[in-house]
Amino acid sequence: MMDTTNAQAQSHSPVRDAATVLLVRPDGGSGFQVYAMRRSPKLRSFAGVWAFPGGSVDEQDRVPKWRILLAPFDERQATEQTVYRERTMPAIETRDFRKRLGPWIEKRIGTKIPDDPIPDSSLDPATNLASWVTAIRELFEETGTLLVEGNLPDPMLLREIRQKVMSGEIRFGDFLEEHGLRPVPEMLRYMGRLLTPSTEKRRFDTRFFLARLPEGQEVDNMQGLTGEAVEDGWFRPQEILENRDGRFPIIPPTRYALEIIAAYRTLDELWEAFCPSTTSL
Repeated sequence: MMDTTNAQAQSHSPVRDAATVLLVRPDGGSGFQVYAMRRSPKLRSFAGVWAFPGGSVDEQDRVPKWRILLAPFDERQATEQTVYRERTMPAIETRDFRKRLGPWIEKRIGTKIPDDPIPDSSLDPATNLASWVTAIRELFEETGTLLVEGNLPDPMLLREIRQKVMSGEIRFGDFLEEHGLRPVPEMLRYMGRLLTPSTEKRRFDTRFFLARLPEGQEVDNMQGLTGEAVEDGWFRPQEILENRDGRFPIIPPTRYALEIIAAYRTLDELWEAFCPSTTSL
Protein backbone atom coordinates (compact mmCIF):
# COMPACT_ATOMS: atom_id res chain seq x y z
CA MET A 1 0.00 0.00 0.00
CA MET A 2 1.37 3.39 -0.97
CA ASP A 3 1.75 6.16 1.56
CA THR A 4 0.10 9.40 0.42
CA THR A 5 1.30 11.36 3.45
CA ASN A 6 4.54 12.44 1.72
CA ALA A 7 2.60 13.71 -1.28
CA GLN A 8 0.48 15.91 0.98
CA ALA A 9 3.47 17.13 2.99
CA GLN A 10 5.56 18.03 -0.04
CA SER A 11 2.85 19.45 -2.29
CA HIS A 12 4.02 23.03 -1.64
CA SER A 13 7.67 22.52 -2.60
CA PRO A 14 8.93 25.49 -4.64
CA VAL A 15 9.32 24.99 -8.38
CA ARG A 16 12.38 26.26 -10.23
CA ASP A 17 12.31 27.02 -13.95
CA ALA A 18 14.93 25.14 -15.96
CA ALA A 19 15.99 24.26 -19.49
CA THR A 20 17.52 21.12 -20.99
CA VAL A 21 19.06 20.74 -24.45
CA LEU A 22 19.22 17.58 -26.53
CA LEU A 23 22.25 18.30 -28.74
CA VAL A 24 22.29 16.07 -31.83
CA ARG A 25 24.53 15.43 -34.83
CA PRO A 26 24.68 13.02 -37.81
CA ASP A 27 26.11 9.60 -36.94
CA GLY A 28 28.06 9.21 -40.19
CA GLY A 29 25.30 7.12 -41.72
CA SER A 30 21.61 7.79 -42.10
CA GLY A 31 20.91 8.17 -38.38
CA PHE A 32 21.93 10.57 -35.62
CA GLN A 33 23.55 10.71 -32.21
CA VAL A 34 22.72 12.67 -29.08
CA TYR A 35 25.24 14.12 -26.66
CA ALA A 36 25.05 12.99 -23.03
CA MET A 37 27.17 13.43 -19.89
CA ARG A 38 27.51 11.33 -16.77
CA ARG A 39 27.13 13.59 -13.77
CA SER A 40 29.66 13.44 -10.99
CA PRO A 41 28.78 11.10 -8.10
CA LYS A 42 29.66 14.01 -5.78
CA LEU A 43 26.88 16.29 -7.01
CA ARG A 44 23.99 17.16 -4.74
CA SER A 45 21.29 16.16 -7.21
CA PHE A 46 21.07 13.40 -9.83
CA ALA A 47 24.53 12.16 -8.90
CA GLY A 48 26.09 9.58 -11.18
CA VAL A 49 23.34 9.56 -13.82
CA TRP A 50 23.60 10.33 -17.51
CA ALA A 51 21.91 13.57 -18.52
CA PHE A 52 21.74 16.26 -21.16
CA PRO A 53 23.22 19.77 -20.84
CA GLY A 54 20.98 22.15 -18.95
CA GLY A 55 20.25 23.90 -15.71
CA SER A 56 18.08 26.36 -13.81
CA VAL A 57 16.99 29.72 -15.17
CA ASP A 58 19.32 32.29 -13.64
CA GLU A 59 18.62 35.94 -12.89
CA GLN A 60 21.14 36.91 -15.57
CA ASP A 61 18.89 35.13 -18.09
CA ARG A 62 16.10 37.62 -17.35
CA VAL A 63 17.95 40.95 -17.70
CA PRO A 64 16.54 43.44 -20.27
CA LYS A 65 19.73 43.24 -22.35
CA TRP A 66 18.55 39.94 -23.84
CA ARG A 67 15.70 41.68 -25.64
CA ILE A 68 18.35 43.54 -27.63
CA LEU A 69 20.71 40.60 -28.11
CA LEU A 70 17.95 38.23 -29.27
CA ALA A 71 16.05 40.69 -31.47
CA PRO A 72 13.91 40.21 -33.46
CA PHE A 73 13.17 37.08 -31.40
CA ASP A 74 11.19 38.22 -28.35
CA GLU A 75 8.77 37.16 -25.60
CA ARG A 76 5.93 36.89 -28.09
CA GLN A 77 7.76 34.50 -30.40
CA ALA A 78 9.02 32.41 -27.48
CA THR A 79 5.48 32.20 -26.11
CA GLU A 80 3.98 31.40 -29.53
CA GLN A 81 6.32 28.44 -29.96
CA THR A 82 5.82 27.23 -26.41
CA VAL A 83 2.04 27.43 -26.46
CA TYR A 84 1.78 25.99 -29.98
CA ARG A 85 3.81 22.94 -29.01
CA GLU A 86 2.02 22.39 -25.73
CA ARG A 87 -1.51 22.88 -27.04
CA THR A 88 -1.47 21.35 -30.51
CA MET A 89 1.53 19.02 -30.79
CA PRO A 90 2.43 17.83 -27.28
CA ALA A 91 5.63 15.82 -27.69
CA ILE A 92 6.69 15.94 -24.07
CA GLU A 93 3.52 16.18 -22.02
CA THR A 94 2.70 15.59 -18.37
CA ARG A 95 -0.18 13.16 -18.73
CA ASP A 96 1.59 10.97 -21.27
CA PHE A 97 4.67 11.02 -19.07
CA ARG A 98 2.63 9.79 -16.10
CA LYS A 99 0.99 7.06 -18.16
CA ARG A 100 4.26 5.69 -19.51
CA LEU A 101 6.63 6.18 -16.60
CA GLY A 102 4.39 6.95 -13.63
CA PRO A 103 4.02 3.34 -12.43
CA TRP A 104 7.80 2.86 -12.51
CA ILE A 105 8.36 6.02 -10.43
CA GLU A 106 5.59 5.17 -7.97
CA LYS A 107 7.02 1.71 -7.39
CA ARG A 108 10.47 3.15 -6.81
CA ILE A 109 9.48 5.88 -4.34
CA GLY A 110 6.49 4.12 -2.80
CA THR A 111 4.26 7.16 -3.21
CA LYS A 112 1.41 7.87 -5.60
CA ILE A 113 2.16 10.66 -8.06
CA PRO A 114 -0.50 13.38 -8.11
CA ASP A 115 -1.82 14.73 -11.39
CA ASP A 116 0.04 18.06 -11.27
CA PRO A 117 -1.10 20.45 -14.03
CA ILE A 118 1.60 22.42 -15.83
CA PRO A 119 1.04 26.20 -15.58
CA ASP A 120 -0.22 27.89 -18.74
CA SER A 121 2.83 29.15 -20.68
CA SER A 122 0.83 31.98 -22.24
CA LEU A 123 0.67 33.64 -18.80
CA ASP A 124 4.44 34.03 -18.37
CA PRO A 125 6.12 35.35 -21.55
CA ALA A 126 9.19 36.59 -19.63
CA THR A 127 10.01 33.08 -18.38
CA ASN A 128 9.44 31.64 -21.84
CA LEU A 129 12.08 33.97 -23.27
CA ALA A 130 14.45 33.42 -20.33
CA SER A 131 14.26 29.67 -20.95
CA TRP A 132 15.69 30.14 -24.45
CA VAL A 133 18.52 32.19 -22.93
CA THR A 134 19.16 29.51 -20.29
CA ALA A 135 19.32 26.80 -22.94
CA ILE A 136 21.89 28.74 -24.99
CA ARG A 137 23.94 29.70 -21.93
CA GLU A 138 23.97 26.25 -20.33
CA LEU A 139 24.91 24.63 -23.62
CA PHE A 140 27.94 26.90 -23.79
CA GLU A 141 28.90 26.41 -20.15
CA GLU A 142 28.66 22.61 -20.22
CA THR A 143 29.81 21.79 -23.77
CA GLY A 144 31.45 24.90 -25.23
CA THR A 145 28.87 24.90 -28.03
CA LEU A 146 27.76 28.36 -29.14
CA LEU A 147 24.46 28.89 -30.93
CA VAL A 148 25.49 32.25 -32.35
CA GLU A 149 26.25 34.25 -35.45
CA GLY A 150 29.67 35.89 -35.78
CA ASN A 151 33.35 35.01 -35.62
CA LEU A 152 34.15 32.82 -32.64
CA PRO A 153 37.19 33.62 -30.47
CA ASP A 154 40.28 31.43 -30.53
CA PRO A 155 39.57 28.04 -28.84
CA MET A 156 42.00 28.67 -25.97
CA LEU A 157 40.56 32.14 -25.33
CA LEU A 158 37.07 30.66 -25.53
CA ARG A 159 38.01 28.18 -22.80
CA GLU A 160 39.19 31.00 -20.56
CA ILE A 161 36.00 32.96 -21.17
CA ARG A 162 33.90 29.88 -20.51
CA GLN A 163 35.53 29.33 -17.14
CA LYS A 164 34.95 32.98 -16.22
CA VAL A 165 31.29 32.71 -17.23
CA MET A 166 30.85 29.59 -15.09
CA SER A 167 32.57 31.18 -12.11
CA GLY A 168 30.44 34.29 -12.39
CA GLU A 169 33.42 36.53 -13.12
CA ILE A 170 31.74 37.69 -16.32
CA ARG A 171 28.19 37.38 -17.58
CA PHE A 172 27.37 35.35 -20.65
CA GLY A 173 25.48 38.21 -22.28
CA ASP A 174 28.37 40.61 -21.71
CA PHE A 175 30.78 38.14 -23.37
CA LEU A 176 28.56 37.86 -26.45
CA GLU A 177 28.15 41.62 -26.70
CA GLU A 178 31.87 42.32 -26.29
CA HIS A 179 32.81 39.86 -29.05
CA GLY A 180 30.06 40.87 -31.47
CA LEU A 181 28.25 37.55 -31.28
CA ARG A 182 24.49 37.35 -31.76
CA PRO A 183 22.73 34.47 -30.03
CA VAL A 184 20.44 32.63 -32.46
CA PRO A 185 17.39 31.22 -30.66
CA GLU A 186 16.17 29.89 -34.02
CA MET A 187 18.91 27.25 -33.72
CA LEU A 188 16.80 25.71 -30.96
CA ARG A 189 13.61 23.72 -31.45
CA TYR A 190 11.21 23.69 -28.53
CA MET A 191 10.08 20.17 -27.57
CA GLY A 192 7.90 20.58 -24.49
CA ARG A 193 7.91 20.67 -20.70
CA LEU A 194 8.01 18.34 -17.74
CA LEU A 195 7.10 19.30 -14.19
CA THR A 196 8.65 17.41 -11.29
CA PRO A 197 5.85 15.70 -9.30
CA SER A 198 4.81 17.49 -6.12
CA THR A 199 5.91 14.44 -4.14
CA GLU A 200 9.54 15.51 -4.66
CA LYS A 201 11.41 18.01 -2.45
CA ARG A 202 13.41 19.48 -5.38
CA ARG A 203 11.03 20.46 -8.16
CA PHE A 204 11.71 21.81 -11.65
CA ASP A 205 9.50 23.10 -14.44
CA THR A 206 11.85 22.07 -17.24
CA ARG A 207 11.57 23.12 -20.87
CA PHE A 208 13.20 20.72 -23.32
CA PHE A 209 14.94 21.95 -26.46
CA LEU A 210 16.52 20.29 -29.48
CA ALA A 211 19.69 21.70 -31.10
CA ARG A 212 21.92 20.55 -33.94
CA LEU A 213 25.67 20.76 -33.38
CA PRO A 214 26.75 23.81 -35.42
CA GLU A 215 29.02 23.09 -38.37
CA GLY A 216 32.69 23.51 -37.48
CA GLN A 217 32.14 23.20 -33.72
CA GLU A 218 33.08 20.33 -31.42
CA VAL A 219 31.93 19.59 -27.91
CA ASP A 220 34.56 20.38 -25.28
CA ASN A 221 33.95 18.87 -21.85
CA MET A 222 37.11 20.65 -20.62
CA GLN A 223 38.28 17.25 -19.32
CA GLY A 224 35.90 17.38 -16.39
CA LEU A 225 37.00 20.86 -15.25
CA THR A 226 33.38 21.98 -15.02
CA GLY A 227 32.96 19.78 -11.94
CA GLU A 228 29.69 18.36 -13.23
CA ALA A 229 30.54 15.78 -15.89
CA VAL A 230 33.00 12.95 -15.31
CA GLU A 231 32.30 11.21 -18.63
CA ASP A 232 30.61 12.19 -21.87
CA GLY A 233 30.06 11.11 -25.43
CA TRP A 234 27.85 10.85 -28.49
CA PHE A 235 25.42 7.95 -28.57
CA ARG A 236 22.50 6.63 -30.56
CA PRO A 237 19.37 7.18 -28.43
CA GLN A 238 18.62 3.47 -28.44
CA GLU A 239 22.10 2.71 -27.13
CA ILE A 240 21.40 4.64 -23.94
CA LEU A 241 17.89 3.23 -23.62
CA GLU A 242 19.12 -0.36 -23.89
CA ASN A 243 21.53 0.30 -21.00
CA ARG A 244 23.62 -2.80 -21.58
CA ASP A 245 25.60 -3.90 -18.53
CA GLY A 246 24.04 -1.05 -16.59
CA ARG A 247 26.35 1.52 -18.15
CA PHE A 248 23.71 4.23 -18.59
CA PRO A 249 21.72 4.95 -15.43
CA ILE A 250 19.18 7.67 -16.30
CA ILE A 251 16.27 9.37 -14.59
CA PRO A 252 12.71 9.10 -16.02
CA PRO A 253 12.59 12.50 -17.82
CA THR A 254 15.80 11.61 -19.67
CA ARG A 255 14.36 8.23 -20.66
CA TYR A 256 11.17 9.84 -21.87
CA ALA A 257 13.01 12.39 -24.03
CA LEU A 258 15.19 9.65 -25.50
CA GLU A 259 12.15 7.53 -26.33
CA ILE A 260 10.67 10.47 -28.24
CA ILE A 261 13.71 11.19 -30.42
CA ALA A 262 14.49 7.49 -30.91
CA ALA A 263 11.26 7.21 -32.90
CA TYR A 264 12.83 9.17 -35.77
CA ARG A 265 15.13 7.52 -38.30
CA THR A 266 17.08 10.49 -39.59
CA LEU A 267 18.28 13.81 -38.22
CA ASP A 268 16.27 15.72 -40.82
CA GLU A 269 13.07 13.90 -39.83
CA LEU A 270 13.71 14.67 -36.18
CA TRP A 271 14.46 18.33 -36.85
CA GLU A 272 11.40 18.76 -39.05
CA ALA A 273 9.14 17.13 -36.46
CA PHE A 274 9.81 20.00 -34.08
CA CYS A 275 9.54 22.80 -36.61
CA PRO A 276 8.05 25.86 -34.87
CA SER A 277 4.65 27.24 -35.80
CA THR A 278 4.44 30.48 -37.75
CA THR A 279 0.85 31.00 -36.70
CA SER A 280 0.26 34.04 -34.48
CA LEU A 281 -1.74 33.66 -31.30
